[in-house]
Amino acid sequence: MKTITFITVALMALILPALAFGASLQWDYPADWAEITGYTIRFTDGTNNYNKTIGKADVVEDGVSVTYADIESNLNLNYDITYDIYIEAYNSKSPGGPSNTVTYTRDSYVPPADSLPPPVGSAPSESSGLSVK
Repeated sequence: MKTITFITVALMALILPALAFGASLQWDYPADWAEITGYTIRFTDGTNNYNKTIGKADVVEDGVSVTYADIESNLNLNYDITYDIYIEAYNSKSPGGPSNTVTYTRDSYVPPADSLPPPVGSAPSESSGLSVK
């Protein structure tokens, strides 16, 4: 019976900022990629434990690393909560061992400055198209 052994060194586990898609989870490309069926992402906020099972179609691999994008939305991470995250690979026969753990905190939501309403009592600009009659 063949088991997955790469996972002990697999998660370089940097939470990388993605340009417009939030943070991404990235780990080393496994030597036994052909045998892997998917991954279980395990994470905790210190009180509750969560699991998300993903398949190969859910990640992007380039032969060097594997990336799971937009973890904030895909894992439903709350704002200002610190999570400990690790992964386990699995195949049709057995799960692999856990990777190292990374810590991630989703920043507070701040709307873009151009989407904020004008301060109370300020007059609308001519270009706003807003008028009071």
